[in-house]
Amino acid sequence: MKIAVINEYFAEKMGYSDFFLCKALAEAGHDVHLVTSDLHQPFPNYQQSYEPFLGPRRQSCGSKPFNGFMLHRLPAGKFLGKHETIVGLCPFLRQLRPDVVQTIGIMRPSSFEIAWLKLRMGFVYFTEAHVHASVFGPDRQRATLGRKIKWLGYKATLGSFFGAMIDGCQAISPDCGEIAAGFFGVPRSKLTVFTLASDPGMFHPAQSEADLAERAGLRLRFGFAPDDVVCIYTGRLSRDKDPQCLAKAIAILRNGGHRFKGLFVGNGPKDDIAAIQACDGCAVGNFVPMVDLPPYYRAADIGVWPRQESTSQLDAMSTGLPLVLSDSVKDKSRYDGNGLTYAEGDPDALAAAIGKLHAPESRASLGGKGREKVVSDFNWGKVAATRTEEYQSALSRLRKGMA
Repeated sequence: MKIAVINEYFAEKMGYSDFFLCKALAEAGHDVHLVTSDLHQPFPNYQQSYEPFLGPRRQSCGSKPFNGFMLHRLPAGKFLGKHETIVGLCPFLRQLRPDVVQTIGIMRPSSFEIAWLKLRMGFVYFTEAHVHASVFGPDRQRATLGRKIKWLGYKATLGSFFGAMIDGCQAISPDCGEIAAGFFGVPRSKLTVFTLASDPGMFHPAQSEADLAERAGLRLRFGFAPDDVVCIYTGRLSRDKDPQCLAKAIAILRNGGHRFKGLFVGNGPKDDIAAIQACDGCAVGNFVPMVDLPPYYRAADIGVWPRQESTSQLDAMSTGLPLVLSDSVKDKSRYDGNGLTYAEGDPDALAAAIGKLHAPESRASLGGKGREKVVSDFNWGKVAATRTEEYQSALSRLRKGMA
């Protein structure tokens, strides 16, 4: 099959789901094309936090092979003067003539463009739902009556049209599916739930002599002793992700005489980084390309994300780390049997949860279960196989209808 995956933004050095999905589908033998804009995602404080790692936000347009699939960058533009979108997407797809179009998200201008294009072209159309309850205001009962009425109006109009045009919607968790159906107009009959995944071959526990030597070298580089229990956080070092809560928890544990350390891999506003570094036992390393991240997880003992979901949590699971996550995370598959939760925003509660994993046996038991989950269920090869079945089934229905 010729498959076009559409995402407004793509960062070549970062391992988001679009990269791993395209890579896995290509490895399964499909002709895969990732179509994106010439802009990187508008991350908060981009110039300060991300530009040193990713380069300027605007990249060069053009096409090139990338990790087994074709990467196409088209010019970015503005829809209604506000929303960034991909200019020339529909003419490009007419020329490409894919069998399947897969978008990574619902509430985007490109998603509606493709819905209209489907009326004139013979392809099947799938989308993904990524909006979690932990970040979606109306689902957490914070919306005003006016906003709720607007959502109902949207669902009955544009949402209804979009829902009629798609052949399926893959939600990355049950709460994402509930939001897609309750607010975005996706019919429940077209919803399936899958979990994001990891690459267990790339993200594996430290086992070989080389892995163990690399682990020791990285720990030495950051000033960690062999008997320190290292908690790792990767991602934006900004307040919306609250890594400072972990830094404060590490300081609380150390003040109590416990040998815990914190490793923060990422970048963010200078004040936020300084606040983390000011906490006893905390070290900060810059963003590294996705292919270079596995050794950092293997150098740690516990993975901690104080707020919201992250694909990095699955990569940490794959390397055999137990997780400590916020109790606002609705997707229990992230931590059920392989981790703990804490009362979000409370450093004392986070310190208490981390402290429960002081014993190596506890960490090994939970971490091993997390690794087993990834190998059996949360791996991109399995996701690609499931997607292939969904695509082929929809194509078969389309061709029968056209016969």
